[in-house]
Amino acid sequence: SPKTLNIPESIHDFNVTTIENKAFYYDGSPNTRVFETLVLSNTITHIGDSAFASYSYYDVLNLKGELIIPKSVTSIGNDAFNNCNKLTGLSFEAGSALESIGERAFSSCSSLTGELIIPKSVTSIGNSAFSSCNSLTGLSFEAGSDLESIGAFAFSSCSSLTGELIIPNSVTSIGNYAFNNCNKLTGLSFEAGSALESIGERAFSSCSSLTGELIIPKSVTSIGNSAFSSCNSLTGLSFEAGSDLESIGAFAFSSCSSLTGELIIPNSVTSIGNYAFNNCGFNRINCYSTTPASYSGSNSIFSSGTIYVPSISVESYKSAWYGDTSRINAYGFPTFISDGSIDDSNNWYVLEDSGRIYRLPNENEEIAINAALIINNNEILNVKSLGYCENGDLTVKEGGQLRCNNINSDIKVEKSIAAHSTSGNTT
Repeated sequence: SPKTLNIPESIHDFNVTTIENKAFYYDGSPNTRVFETLVLSNTITHIGDSAFASYSYYDVLNLKGELIIPKSVTSIGNDAFNNCNKLTGLSFEAGSALESIGERAFSSCSSLTGELIIPKSVTSIGNSAFSSCNSLTGLSFEAGSDLESIGAFAFSSCSSLTGELIIPNSVTSIGNYAFNNCNKLTGLSFEAGSALESIGERAFSSCSSLTGELIIPKSVTSIGNSAFSSCNSLTGLSFEAGSDLESIGAFAFSSCSSLTGELIIPNSVTSIGNYAFNNCGFNRINCYSTTPASYSGSNSIFSSGTIYVPSISVESYKSAWYGDTSRINAYGFPTFISDGSIDDSNNWYVLEDSGRIYRLPNENEEIAINAALIINNNEILNVKSLGYCENGDLTVKEGGQLRCNNINSDIKVEKSIAAHSTSGNTT
């Protein structure tokens, strides 16, 4: 029958709280390990580096079965269980106090199956902590997670993970290759109120079963090179309103060939890498910023679609994005009609020299403006409802009139006007 190692609570009246580095390290030599299962006492707070690691691939006496980490453990060291490739289960006791999981702590534990549930107390998952645990089928984080960082390669090549991955809102960084080649994951989302700032290089590259729309949290400032490359089942991409995104790396969304429809580049973006959206299927790309993001490459950013930019910035965009010159056009500001669709045939525009409205929408239209618009003397803007995009700004001059049922933002007025609205504010 299998031999079990029981780590006691105490030895000679001294509590056992730490398992030292390489305490039960197994190098494959005869008689260096004489147990197959492990039971840890609830007095242990730290499991040291390489404490139970195995570096033999011919390990007839490697750990087997399920490993339960006591709730008393606060840290698991680097390589602690690395290559324990006969372990079939890993769980953490309810009420776990675990804070950190070290680098390669469970790397290449290739027989671990079922769902891995990370305790809410964990704040960091080290580089390659669970890499190549290619029999795990699920990954989740306990509600109320305090997790802040997911290290490079942390779950790389966990190729049997399925279902939706939900990143806790406490996470601020996802390392390079963190979920690379998790090619059976079908969904990716970020908890509301996400604090995520950076998505590393190839973090989700080749997650080829991810479907639906990917919504990047507004807190993200950088998306690394090839971060989502070859996620070829994603059908939509958007950025949360008020995005702080500054940089999109080279090949970041390259070969996401099922991405279609409209893409809006946040105004905050200041740099875009070579081939960032190569081989995507967008038919329209809207860039509302009057200053084009810098572009370090010598080729195109987008391989398809028409790029719409402010009319006063067409030449500067063509100069900056010379690989996409032939597809850059001035846009009209979209008119949002009552059924929720966008009427591109009846855009309304701003004359850049005077700021006057070129075409007024009709009274049944629900519109959103994305420029500094002025209603001058004897002009009437009569619409069903009015809201603003990021650059929206409306001034009503003396003698101008604004009529609408609902205003979703403030307006500026000069002297006396004739205006009425059932809701909204004026300043």
